Amino acid sequence: MKIMRVVCLVAAVVVAAGPAVPPAHAATQVSVWPATLSFGTPGGEFAWTSTVLGLRFDQGLAPMVGLRTTLQYGPVSGLTFGGASLSGYSGQTLAGEALLRVGLGAGRVGVGGFAGYGGYVLHASGPSASDRILLQDLGVRVGVDLALAVAPALSLRATYALSPSVNVQADYALSSPPASGQFTGTGSGSDLEAVLVFSPVPRTAVFAGYRSVTRQVSWTGGPDTTSSFTGWVVGLTLSF
Repeated sequence: MKIMRVVCLVAAVVVAAGPAVPPAHAATQVSVWPATLSFGTPGGEFAWTSTVLGLRFDQGLAPMVGLRTTLQYGPVSGLTFGGASLSGYSGQTLAGEALLRVGLGAGRVGVGGFAGYGGYVLHASGPSASDRILLQDLGVRVGVDLALAVAPALSLRATYALSPSVNVQADYALSSPPASGQFTGTGSGSDLEAVLVFSPVPRTAVFAGYRSVTRQVSWTGGPDTTSSFTGWVVGLTLSF
């Protein structure tokens, strides 16, 4: 797989570089992602919006090696199924991941590679006691990130990840419109984030950009579907 070769190449360069890299550090990132989400199932497509609050923690384990943990939460609004509005439903969009990352910075350019596990979950309940929705997307993620300084205190950062093997579940029962289903499947997809980063003072940065997540799913006993989570993202990073 090409992306795995890239990650391995980054790791090899990092190991070879050795002492030239600054010592490990820690960072905390807070982000707000007003996202538009859709999740295709064999019985129909769910769509909704969530203003997702994210917390990311980076902890250095060794020079150039770190652990990255991300948690995200956002209330569900505007929920629809097959284009029909689902009124009276309340729920949450949940997401999280844990990644091992290796990275190297030299002058105006920084590059890293990472691998780990994570995913997304929608859980919602409706006006009837039997109304429920559980949509789940979990799997391995591998990817690369690149940072490029374009001016003093200003840089571009891009992150690209592949999810080569995703386990997907859809379990729902709706009273209006009447629909139900329990499906499992597997899929693959990619995540892309591109942001502009402004760092007016040392160890503090604000950023704004766009984030997109896409999935292609093959369901057991059902047709293939696609899912997407997209939207602008803004945030703040504090390094220690």
